[in-house]
Amino acid sequence: MTGNEEDARLIASLYEISSLATKGNDPDEAIGTLLKIMARFFGAEAALAALINPDTGLLEVEATDGLWSGEGMPAPNLQNGITAWVGLHGEPMAVPDYSKTNRFLPSAGILLSEMAAPLMEKDFVIGVIHLGWQKADTAAAWDIEKLANLAAEATRVLGALWMRQRLEIKARQLGSLLATGRNLVSRHGLREVLDAIPGEVLKIMNGKVCALFLLHADGKSLSLQVAAGTPCLHDYEEELNLIDSALGPAILYRKQVEVADLRKTEEHHFVPVVQSESLVSMLATPITYEEKVIGVLNVYTGQKHRFDDGEKSLFAAFAGLCAVAIQNARLYEKVVVGEEVLRHSERLGALGLLTSEIAHEIRNPLTVIKLLFDSLELQFPDGDLRQKDAAIIREKLNQLDAIVYRVLDFGKTGDARHEPLNLDPLLTDTFALVRLKLSQKNIRLDYESYPEPIVVHGNKGELQQIFLNLILNAMDALSTGGTIKISLGRNLERANCAVLEFADTGTGIPEEMQKSIFDSFFSGRKEGTGLGLAIVKRMVQAHRGQIEIVKSSSCGTTFRLQLPLADETG
Repeated sequence: MTGNEEDARLIASLYEISSLATKGNDPDEAIGTLLKIMARFFGAEAALAALINPDTGLLEVEATDGLWSGEGMPAPNLQNGITAWVGLHGEPMAVPDYSKTNRFLPSAGILLSEMAAPLMEKDFVIGVIHLGWQKADTAAAWDIEKLANLAAEATRVLGALWMRQRLEIKARQLGSLLATGRNLVSRHGLREVLDAIPGEVLKIMNGKVCALFLLHADGKSLSLQVAAGTPCLHDYEEELNLIDSALGPAILYRKQVEVADLRKTEEHHFVPVVQSESLVSMLATPITYEEKVIGVLNVYTGQKHRFDDGEKSLFAAFAGLCAVAIQNARLYEKVVVGEEVLRHSERLGALGLLTSEIAHEIRNPLTVIKLLFDSLELQFPDGDLRQKDAAIIREKLNQLDAIVYRVLDFGKTGDARHEPLNLDPLLTDTFALVRLKLSQKNIRLDYESYPEPIVVHGNKGELQQIFLNLILNAMDALSTGGTIKISLGRNLERANCAVLEFADTGTGIPEEMQKSIFDSFFSGRKEGTGLGLAIVKRMVQAHRGQIEIVKSSSCGTTFRLQLPLADETG
């Protein structure tokens, strides 16, 4: 073959290679086609294309042709021989006959002649084209320049295809970023926003696990809010000091932190997850709103990965969207709470005015009832229950009169008279008030007293109102039939406290309602006012006590009331 014919073949091969850039080929497919063109031009019996993995810095096979594509051929050793030499020095190399040199070892036992050229991009080796023959003296020194020319054109084509691929990926990522931003900003509740973030991260980042930590008010520690990517993260909890983790610099210096291999660092977070899920690389990005860091967003990979500038920029942009969504959710919740407080205050104001009017209207007929009752001069034989009933009626009329007086003279409500009171007889008197209603509803009341007197410092009328409210609530929960158990005792841990438990066998309080059960105007019953337990809690607090729901289920509810003993209150 003449020199002109050889040059024409070379030009045709170069044109064939360059045309791949305009056909919209996938880069992985293009590498295989490029390799076939070069192997055909030189008549190579074995060919491979190897690219340097940016994460490991090592050559890895991307495409093969000829003998290396079949079975039984030993895999080429890319870390020795001329492939490694070319990859290291960035210069083409030929070994015409391995039997005449000890400088290199052949890539496979049946190949006697090999040639390789680098794929160069801006003075950096990004890969190697390697050709081999079974016959010696096939790779000639004058062919090296031709292979270098073909490799250079192949690099230009691959660079164009990779660039287009990256642009397409960026376009998809930006589209996902915009869609994600709209999705996050459209959510209102803070928990709803936080729960949505990890899943969105895993959509746009090449990660296996995502985690979001928020900064505590003290600015010294982080708490895991939400994580996704593996079942073992369900209900996973973690608190971190900034000085103990690589996440600290992300917060303190407001910059992204990349850890190439978590297995080789003394990283203190996610240790069980890193080990069980074989997490390797991490990118941590601070979540910043108006120059203030509020948390950190992490993505983890299952293999060693070097995050490029594009990935880092994308992740930083996403973290910015998260910051806006989180702050919007926080502000929204504050607005909702503020509106609720305002409505609550308006209702309390209206209720106060209405209460004063009602108290004024009640006072006159109440005075008449008291006078008429006293004028009856009811007398019953000893042992007659009606005698005790009459005493209770007189006492309750006096109590109602005192309540009306306090409402009309609201500024003196804090002056309610407190005195030492034995809780056992106080409870017994309260039971007498509801005995008829208990009998009508077929409800059994079990009372477990205490062997010794338990005395508290309080107001008799208010304490009885507390007990009465709790008993009536229990009766409403039971409807018809069932048991109310009331026990009186001391706090085993704090001997200076009296403890009363009111337990019923009713339908229970739904879990979502329990945290609001003591709020004013909150009621689980259609006919309820939502004031009973709110008043109870206020009165308990006025007695320096505590009230709480111990448990509630479909089997019943238990309230616990604790009051300081008289000798501890002065």
